[in-house]
Amino acid sequence: MIFQLNCLNGPYTLDVRHRNKKVLSANVNFGFCERGLLNQTTGVTPLKCLPFIERIEPYSSQHYAVCFCAIIEQAMNKNKDKKLAAIRTLLLETERILHHVQYIKSVIKFTDNIVLYNLIESIKDLLLDSLEEITGRRFYPTAHFFGGLNFNLSSGNIKLTEETCLKAEKTLQDFTNLFCDNPSILSIIKDEAIIQKSVANKMTGPFSWINGETNDTRISCNYLAYENIEIQNVLGKKFSNTTNCIYTRLTAAIEDIKDSLNIIKIILSKNDLVYLNNKLLKDSFIIKSGTYSSSIETPKGLLCMTVKIGTENEINNIYIKSPTEINEQAVNAALNGVHLKNISMAFESLALSPMEVDK
Repeated sequence: MIFQLNCLNGPYTLDVRHRNKKVLSANVNFGFCERGLLNQTTGVTPLKCLPFIERIEPYSSQHYAVCFCAIIEQAMNKNKDKKLAAIRTLLLETERILHHVQYIKSVIKFTDNIVLYNLIESIKDLLLDSLEEITGRRFYPTAHFFGGLNFNLSSGNIKLTEETCLKAEKTLQDFTNLFCDNPSILSIIKDEAIIQKSVANKMTGPFSWINGETNDTRISCNYLAYENIEIQNVLGKKFSNTTNCIYTRLTAAIEDIKDSLNIIKIILSKNDLVYLNNKLLKDSFIIKSGTYSSSIETPKGLLCMTVKIGTENEINNIYIKSPTEINEQAVNAALNGVHLKNISMAFESLALSPMEVDK
């Protein structure tokens, strides 16, 4: 049986074998969009590539942009700017929260719990309003370029970030109080779409964190401001779930949001973040030809990017291994035994993005 469905970031089809309305096996197929974004980057300058890189995945757009910027800055032989690193970390953790909030909302809608849905929706609106005020855009802000930021960060913006963080923290606590151990919620999503540890260990991102074990790149690589010992202490305490089902995946996302909020508070308390953008966006910088690679922990998991740069500052090739391409291997295992009426909810709970594949 073929299911043609839409998830958060695009369409997909599931080729399902079933018996007695229970899934026996399922294969996912993306490829409806085939946007060819990476094809558009061949032969052009790095600056012209940024909008294409940023549009690969909407709820990780800044993560993709920062990963690309790190590669170009490596080719430019630029030294680390601690203020820039702190601001980028702040923005990435904000985007991480936004991703998880949208993910939780996409699954909670299947429970028909309007109170929980409205609470999580209010956090999303709060974050988008803050992002728009700071960067000038709600999505695809083109906030980052090589060695700098494309906006000013004023003391008022910093105050707004603090207030947004506190409001989000309070609303999230209200959501958590109603969500955790809620019998009506548990009856729908507890022990549903289970991923066994042997499969989860091959995945990346929060859903691979079983029994407190993690391959979080923010810990192992210490890039940007993640080298701060207080931030490392926050990241080192992972949600210790023993059963990887829809309920625990949502709980893992909630716990990860709490970690991000704590990281933001640490950055705000430890750094002077006032930033004045006095650089024009231009292609006049010199970069050394060669092949460069970088990795970053996106909200979905590990993103690996390799860029080949020619002798005329042009991009010859970009290779990207996205978290979705790693995690889609879990589809068959997660959907096995799921009732046909719950397929959409089970698939949404995996947080896969067709857009990351259709790049």
